[in-house]
Parts: sequence; structure tokens; C-alpha cells
Amino acid sequence: MTKQEALSIIIGRTVAIFPAQIADLLQKNAVVLDAQNYNISELVEAVVGGLSSSESFRNDFASFIEVNKDVI
Repeated sequence: MTKQEALSIIIGRTVAIFPAQIADLLQKNAVVLDAQNYNISELVEAVVGGLSSSESFRNDFASFIEVNKDVI
């Protein structure tokens, strides 16, 4: 499995299991202002965009993954 495939799985599982928390992270880091209204597919796209555009979101997402790694 490549790093890209692993990242895709991690993002997909995280958004599917914790959509409200991920929406909060996106809003907290000003990646998306109305993330609470996004569906799962839109949240996944926002996470991918946020990981490439926001260092603070990237750090918060990584911390969230670390805390919840047993579930993900």
C-alpha cells in the first residue's frame, strides 16, 4: 500500500466515523466556514484541501488521528 492509499483510507474512515468533529476542525482552522452543512463527500474534499492549504488544520488533524487511532 502506498502512502497516498493509506492517507486516503485514513481520511475516509476519519470523516465517516467523526463527521461532526472533523467539521469542527475545518471551521476552527478557517478551512471551511459552513462545514457543519457538508455531507461526507464534501467533508472529505474539504479535508484534502485543508491538509494541503492549512498548516494549523494539518497539525490538528494529525493530533486528532493520533488520539483516535484505535478506532480509525
